[in-house]
Amino acid sequence: MEIDLSKLGISKGPWKWGGNEDCDLLKDMEGETVMDDGRAYGEYSQTIKPDSPNGKVIALAPEMLKVLLDEYTFLETYLGTWADDIDNAAYGRFLNRQVIIAQTIEKATGKTWKEVKEIING
Repeated sequence: MEIDLSKLGISKGPWKWGGNEDCDLLKDMEGETVMDDGRAYGEYSQTIKPDSPNGKVIALAPEMLKVLLDEYTFLETYLGTWADDIDNAAYGRFLNRQVIIAQTIEKATGKTWKEVKEIING
């Protein structure tokens, strides 16, 4: 299932760095600015370089969120389908991973996991 992040108010990825000598911009697939460094208006000096590790992670944010959403759905399906075939220790580890993924998605979206599921599936 293709997840539409725009339902969560998140610009579609992948995001790409661009701009010029006056400012760096992070743009979504449609070319809309997701973030700029404000240097062109003297608002603040740039602290994240597009080619730095932090810049690369920021640009991958929508793709990483989609991976987390896909992984949660996979675990939910897997645990529901194969629960009788998994030993208790492994089952506990899978459930723990599912909880951690849900908590991370909540932090990234500012919504509860229940709200995220309703928005995506709605």
